[in-house]
Amino acid sequence: MQVAVRAGETVIVRGPARVEAQGGRVEVFGKPLEEGHVVIVRQGDSLPIEGKTESSLAVTAEEDHVSKIDGSTIPPSWNELSDEIARLDKPATIMVLGDVNTGKTALITYLGNVALTRGFRVAVIDLDVGQQNLGPPTTLGMGFLREPVIALAEVPVDVLSFVGNTSPHGRLLQIITGARRLLERARSSGADVILIDTTGWIYGRGAWEFKTAKINMIRPTMVVAIQRKGELEPILSPLRHTRLLIRRLNVPPNVDVRTQSVRRFRRESSFKRYLSGSRSLVLNFADVGFVSTTLGNGTYMSRDVLATIEKVFQTRVVYCERTPSNCLIVTSTPKSLNPEIVQAVNSLVGVEEVTITSKGEERGLLVGLLDEDGDTLGLGVVQQILYERRKIRILTSVRGKISQICFGSIRLSETGAELEHVSVRL
Repeated sequence: MQVAVRAGETVIVRGPARVEAQGGRVEVFGKPLEEGHVVIVRQGDSLPIEGKTESSLAVTAEEDHVSKIDGSTIPPSWNELSDEIARLDKPATIMVLGDVNTGKTALITYLGNVALTRGFRVAVIDLDVGQQNLGPPTTLGMGFLREPVIALAEVPVDVLSFVGNTSPHGRLLQIITGARRLLERARSSGADVILIDTTGWIYGRGAWEFKTAKINMIRPTMVVAIQRKGELEPILSPLRHTRLLIRRLNVPPNVDVRTQSVRRFRRESSFKRYLSGSRSLVLNFADVGFVSTTLGNGTYMSRDVLATIEKVFQTRVVYCERTPSNCLIVTSTPKSLNPEIVQAVNSLVGVEEVTITSKGEERGLLVGLLDEDGDTLGLGVVQQILYERRKIRILTSVRGKISQICFGSIRLSETGAELEHVSVRL
């Protein structure tokens, strides 16, 4: 359909949709759309196209996915904030907090575009492990704007940091240390303005402590809080006597609202894109390091010890590895063990903790693949651990030299579908 746009009017197109600029002058989040520019609007997103002159758009979408409003969807507070950021001493680090569906990503897109057009070198750090724009889900990403963008997904990714889950739960240390690592990389690469997007986990004591720890680790110049009814005050109020700048914004109207089903669909679509073109890769235990596991980091137990354990378990043991404090035992088939048997094995191998799993439990586990500098090269999916041969087979699109493997807590199909959250320990 042809859509006319008056100067000072905004057309809002909800995805899925295709939009082509066909004349006049329009902008999206401060980025001009040249004539012939085509934008694909994903499901769950909306595109606010602001007319600067009389303009025309060709839109392919359901009729009720297109609406108009007078004026701009960019609140005056966003313009004021962009002006204040320009005046800050550089480098300036801006962390944005807010619940889900509050416009955090839209704000960062706008602030980044404005700062870039003013001549600043702008880095974006994406800490939203569930709805990642920079990199695949379960990672943190950092990249520099080379040109204004319509969506943060257009920002080239310079560095990734593997977390291993689509939720912060159980991965708080990985997020905080990864965030600090990306921040240091952005600063050392000459960023003037660093914009940090965060997850929508803000409710409850655990969320307050996590966000506070993140603020203390990153030490931003400014925290921007987008809230509806003071839901961020348990995080913000304790900071009121510090030197940290705090700016409170209201949730703008016309903000995108993504349901849980849409969020899951987008994660799976991202996994599928990321794993497309993958190959099966076999790595020797001796050639890589397994992070925070007993696997590959201990002493292999002799066949005599395995035979003794088998008598206790009354099942075949295919692999056993021991560190001074932990022991990993892999059985041929799943085995339910009562506490007395586990205690007997603890005494037998002389360690504080025994981890028991079965062959095949590793299938589908998400892994992060790191280079020799500890940077994340990409993701993989475990196809098989060949315990007796001390090898691991992984499906991955990574082509660089892999030095370390980190296990995540999600099981994926080989096409990227989320199967389950797991707690397989190795």
